[in-house]
Amino acid sequence: MGTFWQTFTDPARGRAVPTLVHYPARGRPGEKGTVPADGAFPLVAMAHGYRLPAAGYERILTALTEAGYITIAPAFPGTSAESGNADRADIVHQPGDLSFVIDQVVALGSTPGGPLPPVLHPGRVGLIGHSDGGLTASAVAYNSRYRDERVAAVVVMTGGRALFPGAYFDGQGMPPVLAVHGTNDGNPYSGSVGLVRDATAYGVPAYLLTVEGGGHIEPYMFDTASPALAAAITGFLDAHLRGQKDGVSRMRAAVSSEATLR
Repeated sequence: MGTFWQTFTDPARGRAVPTLVHYPARGRPGEKGTVPADGAFPLVAMAHGYRLPAAGYERILTALTEAGYITIAPAFPGTSAESGNADRADIVHQPGDLSFVIDQVVALGSTPGGPLPPVLHPGRVGLIGHSDGGLTASAVAYNSRYRDERVAAVVVMTGGRALFPGAYFDGQGMPPVLAVHGTNDGNPYSGSVGLVRDATAYGVPAYLLTVEGGGHIEPYMFDTASPALAAAITGFLDAHLRGQKDGVSRMRAAVSSEATLR
């Protein structure tokens, strides 16, 4: 696996977005490398929570990269622990940051001799969001003002819908969703339930993973990130980005006695 930070600057929007990038690299499994692996790989973007570090989701991002994904984690200019200024109102600019960084990473992968392998099917990318990043992911996936139609599968961890103006679920071709929520999370569980309910009502494949005893930070971040959750997310993305028929069954098999999935 290869990894680097790069700041992508959007002069049109006056936004500089430091981004952590992981990519499949040549070498033995589990070893770090620098030479991009042969072939093309799907792209997955991670949206962090308010005043949380983009680099805090390493366990999930590493698991996905080892499973054959290019993963990117932008540090949003207004809300990240790395470089933000704790301006929660800046959240409305985060969908644009995600779309811009996706553009830049696809371009990097298309550059001969560049630092990344090519992005497989750049018109179909995955998106994961946690907390306020989960709200951001929901907006990018389902809100008419912020929709990026390249998003073909979305994971919303302790999120739902809030803080963004505009209508949700008023378009066609909306992506499948895996909503994850812990029973000891201070964010309302009803937000994830409502997201799955409404997605299902519009014919969108939707799954609700409930983590028994799960809080707001674990099982998503740092050393408390759950390997089972990472495996479930991988199965979900394999099913809906790669079209692997056993992806959903692997997602279900990954859920331990600590969690339920419906």
